[in-house]
Amino acid sequence: MTVTTIGSRDSMRRGPYPLVRFLIGLCVCITPALLSAQVEQPDRRFLFERDKTRVQEVEEKTQKETLKPIRIGGTDARFSAGRVEFLQESDAIRGTEGVTVSREGMKLRAEELLYSSKTQQVDVPVDMILSFPSGELIASEGKFSLETETGGFEDASLTLNDGGYRIAATHIEKTSEDDFELENSEITTCQCADGSVPWSIGCTSGSVEREGYAYLDNLVFRAANVPLIYLPYAVLPVKTKRSPGLLFPTVGYSNRHGIQYSQPIFVPLDESFDFTLTPFIEARTRVGSKVDVQRIFSQRHVMSGRLIYSNESNRGESLRGTNVTDIFDPTFDTNRFGGFYKHFWQTERDALLPSAVVIDAHAVSDDLFLRELADDDIGDRSSRVLTSRAVFRSSVGSWLYGDLSAEYNQSIREDQDFVLQRLPELDLTATQSFRPFGFNPYGLKVKTNLGVQAVSFQREKGVDGNRYNVRPTLSIPYHYKNYLNADLSLQGDFTSYRLDEDMIFGTDQIIEDDDRSVFQLRHRLSTAVERVYDVDPNSSLVTLTSLGADNQQFALTRFKHTIEPEMNYQFIPFTSQDQLPFFDSFDRIRNRNNISAGVRSRLLGRFAPPFAGGDRIPELTPRVAQLPSLLSADGQSFFNHDVLFSDTQSNYVIQRGTIRELVNVAVLQNFDVIEHRKNLDPNRSPWSDITVNVGLFPTPNLGFSVDSNYDYEDSEFSSYSLAGHVRDDRGDIFRGRYTFIDDILSQAEANAEIVLTDRYRLAGYARYDEQNEEIIEASTALRLQSSCNCWYIDVGYAETLNPDNQRFLVTFSLRGLGDFTQKFGLNNS
Repeated sequence: MTVTTIGSRDSMRRGPYPLVRFLIGLCVCITPALLSAQVEQPDRRFLFERDKTRVQEVEEKTQKETLKPIRIGGTDARFSAGRVEFLQESDAIRGTEGVTVSREGMKLRAEELLYSSKTQQVDVPVDMILSFPSGELIASEGKFSLETETGGFEDASLTLNDGGYRIAATHIEKTSEDDFELENSEITTCQCADGSVPWSIGCTSGSVEREGYAYLDNLVFRAANVPLIYLPYAVLPVKTKRSPGLLFPTVGYSNRHGIQYSQPIFVPLDESFDFTLTPFIEARTRVGSKVDVQRIFSQRHVMSGRLIYSNESNRGESLRGTNVTDIFDPTFDTNRFGGFYKHFWQTERDALLPSAVVIDAHAVSDDLFLRELADDDIGDRSSRVLTSRAVFRSSVGSWLYGDLSAEYNQSIREDQDFVLQRLPELDLTATQSFRPFGFNPYGLKVKTNLGVQAVSFQREKGVDGNRYNVRPTLSIPYHYKNYLNADLSLQGDFTSYRLDEDMIFGTDQIIEDDDRSVFQLRHRLSTAVERVYDVDPNSSLVTLTSLGADNQQFALTRFKHTIEPEMNYQFIPFTSQDQLPFFDSFDRIRNRNNISAGVRSRLLGRFAPPFAGGDRIPELTPRVAQLPSLLSADGQSFFNHDVLFSDTQSNYVIQRGTIRELVNVAVLQNFDVIEHRKNLDPNRSPWSDITVNVGLFPTPNLGFSVDSNYDYEDSEFSSYSLAGHVRDDRGDIFRGRYTFIDDILSQAEANAEIVLTDRYRLAGYARYDEQNEEIIEASTALRLQSSCNCWYIDVGYAETLNPDNQRFLVTFSLRGLGDFTQKFGLNNS
């Protein structure tokens, strides 16, 4: 195999290749104009959106199959025909001029047939259609038993619903409800409207088990009716349900790693428990295996995990193009491991002591693992720290909550000996409300909250020990009619440190056991002005919010405009803390005397069916944040108390139509009174940067958001982030994000998928570092799919900066038979 190197690190630094440059330009130029507050973020794992939805479709289909009721067959057949003739000698019925014989779950239609009510046998001399739960069979003639559901058919065509398999044969013998014997057959999953067959597999004889395998003799694979591959015997999967077997392998060649091969082996242990074993080899570098395990015990108890083992003895000491200048320990072991483990368990809603356990663990055996064996589920390749956390959470009534947790941080770039671990941590929170003023027109009441925290900080080198904190909080909320909302609160933090040993820094600073008391006073004032407007059905706003075929079922009927000013005051007196250890930011609560003020304005739209009629709501529509939402199992949301104990099966009142936020604008600035009075730093202004957040999302398919901090003294943005997405009815998709932090970060990231024709799609992903003028990673692919979507070919290119790696990607997929992928890694020698 001849491999040509087409890229290098230098070429990446000079700038992207033409297609990638186009994608980057698309990100930078379009992003400011088409972004949203509810934005779809770029995703490097899926270039084509269709690939991203495959797992969801499989899960939905599996759930549907699980919930499908069991069919109970009937004993009596129903017979109807245009003309009926009774044959007394044979106790049979001859039907002509359009005949139908049906039984529970089965129907046979023909122009003419002979039916025996005694034996339940049907003889069809010419043209018949047999429909049954798993598919349909069309034949020129046949004999069939309604009682045993078996029979033989000549010049037949069989369609299996699951997977869309179509089988044409000179003879098909139905030996059971789901088993078939074949003679001189052609198998395909193409169902083209014009009758064409882009690909097929032929055999002289064979057998097919629905949700099983096809055993074929003298197999010939044809593309466009041209024979390409011959095998004397083959076994092919004919199934959509989870079943054990070999999945399609990945093969390739790299001039760094040599021959590459991986072979997934799927093993379902039961309906809710399975694992996938994937041995792999890269001849010059490594050999190993990956194991994926997942189990769903119940709706409130799930588990998943992955373990990767790699033996690196073939590579010696070579770094294989990996840059290690930013890593403290660039060494790696001969035997490498990496993996993750996630576990979620929750009691029933009506349990006497509602409790939940969440485990989210990630680990690698060395700091180069994620760069060389990239796995986003274990950790991002650019991660600085891998954090593992376990939490046990419980509550007593509605007034006492408790967490017992542990957190372990694995440093990827720094010295692990200095990294602090929270092993363990205990948090208790008790809350109560009182009405010493009785029920009054100002809503005055007293809310009390008592928090107790104990944390044990551990590390190999540096200060460690225990920190205990008691935090009583007293707050008094009040309001004046509907003009003003306010809240006055006083909080204290009484902290005690008990170190494993005293630490001396320099000659005069000793960090030792000590105590600290810090008080905070806060006062919040807010109000809101809102007005609801009816919308003219012919207005341009209705047209704008209904763009796209998917947005035609609802039309904007009313919208609410809100203006919500808010002011906050915070005062923290000075407390000496230099002698205390520094475990995290809580150990340095600095003196504050701040006033912050801001205003938020929203535009909420009420959407209803265009011809609903009389669907008016007398009260103001609720805010989007107050609307019910389903439990999200994404990321760290598992650790949120409201999520852990939310009732996802509550009955909500659903109104016709929907409410969407169309515009969201917020402006905020802070004034430091201490800096203004004392002028501690001549280069520092008491006024903070102005925070401005803008979100525009007229439809779910079009959105834009800006989050920024503006330095008004220097008349420039100190940081900002632009993000957004746009999609059209044709299927074109763009998702982009640009992030800028002064002197720290300037990166653009984008996904794009473009429909060139009905059969061609172009997709790409790129992340570009503007400061260093280099592409961090990029990939692009051209997809050619058949006219009836029964096969596709992807031809693509991908590159990463660290490790320095370029490769071609060619993927060939047959619908129903999986993917065969060849990866040609084109690395620099």
